[in-house]
Amino acid sequence: MRIQNIRNFFATFLLVTLMIVDVGAENVESESLELHIEKAVEQVLKNNPRLKAEKEMLRIDQGRLEQAKRLFQLNPELSVDANHRQRKSSSPSGMSGTDFELRFLQEIEIFGQRRHRTEAAKKYLKEAGWRVTETERQLRLKVVHLFYDLLTLQEKIKIQEKRLALHEDLFNTGQKRFQEKDISILEIDTLRFDRDQVQHDFTKLESEKLIVEKALQSFLGLNEEAAFVAVGQLSTLLSQVRKGPDSLEELETCALEHRPDLKSVQAALEGDAASFQLALSKKMPNLSLGPLFKSDNEDQVIGVSLMIPLPFFNRNQEEVTEARVSLDVKKIVLDSKNLEIRREAAAAYRQRQLAKERFDSYGADYLDRLKEHMVFPKRAYRAGEISIFEFSVAQGRLANAQIRYLNTLLTLLKASADLDAQLGACRFTEKR
Repeated sequence: MRIQNIRNFFATFLLVTLMIVDVGAENVESESLELHIEKAVEQVLKNNPRLKAEKEMLRIDQGRLEQAKRLFQLNPELSVDANHRQRKSSSPSGMSGTDFELRFLQEIEIFGQRRHRTEAAKKYLKEAGWRVTETERQLRLKVVHLFYDLLTLQEKIKIQEKRLALHEDLFNTGQKRFQEKDISILEIDTLRFDRDQVQHDFTKLESEKLIVEKALQSFLGLNEEAAFVAVGQLSTLLSQVRKGPDSLEELETCALEHRPDLKSVQAALEGDAASFQLALSKKMPNLSLGPLFKSDNEDQVIGVSLMIPLPFFNRNQEEVTEARVSLDVKKIVLDSKNLEIRREAAAAYRQRQLAKERFDSYGADYLDRLKEHMVFPKRAYRAGEISIFEFSVAQGRLANAQIRYLNTLLTLLKASADLDAQLGACRFTEKR
């Protein structure tokens, strides 16, 4: 009996333990990461796979710079010649013997090749660094856009949830009134169609939210199982947007001064200019210099060996032409990039203006007025002053007005983010 009690005790203890572990696991799985916009930007700059790969690629250019700084680019050459002389005469002067010759040659670069090569490697490393900075700028902008989208969708879903619950109540009320023959079949079908439309809109928003979350997971380098929720208020984020420039000319000046993609092209152009000078310096072949040692059965000779290739046929024409063409192409790319940045700056400036004008047309107290208007249809419906269908239409219009306001606010936030991405390191004292 005692043994049976002990067994029951251990069985009960094991069952309770498993239940606690299971509940704890469910709680861990249900916990979602609260993601603020600053945390999202920090996460993408830390964990994005594309950015990690580009930073690793910097090591290649760093290795090229280390190689370019070396005094000698090629390994020395060791030349050994040995031959045996078989003399026919047996006189002392005609003794047979072995000749031995050793040369140790090192190629010496001339006309500043090492300087030009080092300068080109420095510029190409600088170009790669600016490419990484440009990738960071693009990723930061993309994540900010996605974060704004997610916040907006979360707000829209809340609105649609309330709207769906309301339409469910209206449909249930309509069914009761239809059974009492208070409304017609056409009217109850209308209530059903309205509810189904709201359900469709709700499902569509949920689907859009899932797509945005997956995109954010990809950019942030999170696992597909990682759950998170965007935290923040759109109106608060709008108040944190830094003031834009007072004129388009000021924006273009800032963009042309700070855009990393332009700096990358400029660095590449400087690197190609150094590479062109390097190619020109190679028109005269490098000489090779080193000690010489010779020995035979009579003498030993120590001297210096100098080898100079004669540039009769090969004057590095191919490399010079290739470097010149690459330099000319980079100049065209630089001009094109300047025009592209000016166009993007103008578009961002104008879109920000239009978005702000549209948002300001709502007025600062728009949401307060909207909340007040939401009360009137309910009072009128309860008092029997409006029908169930008029109440449904009124609530739908108010919900649509909220969604239009959110869309306008989202457009302004995205336009502000685009403008901010053009500004680079330019800073202004005022907000918004």
